Amino acid sequence: ISRAAETNGGRARQLVGDHTIAFFKRPRDAGRAAVAAREAIRHDPWVTDEHRCALRCGIHSARIVSVQPGKLGSAAAYVIRLCDTAEPWQILVSYATEALLEGEAPEFRLEALGGRTLTGRDRPDRVFGVPV
Repeated sequence: ISRAAETNGGRARQLVGDHTIAFFKRPRDAGRAAVAAREAIRHDPWVTDEHRCALRCGIHSARIVSVQPGKLGSAAAYVIRLCDTAEPWQILVSYATEALLEGEAPEFRLEALGGRTLTGRDRPDRVFGVPV
């Protein structure tokens, strides 16, 4: 995951548990990194019926005011909610990011998935998915 992020201009940070979050300047770079990470893991020879794993990704766009060690801002918390809502191998994209990606990332398309109620939220959010 870190390699996919760095190859696409991002900076990856390991969080508590199995969450890794990466920061990007442009949403299309985040999308490219998510697709690259998903494909790398899905086709890794280590991933077998005996050693199963699945990637769940979330992409959200927001202004980061400051990043303090040990502090998780609201944008990062939203991304984690997207990840926790995603099905195995699914990349979920927030409405904010979809609006920024429109017409800017022809190498991958987004599917409208409608409203999903994310963990800790009391109303559905519009989300999109990057097909496998």
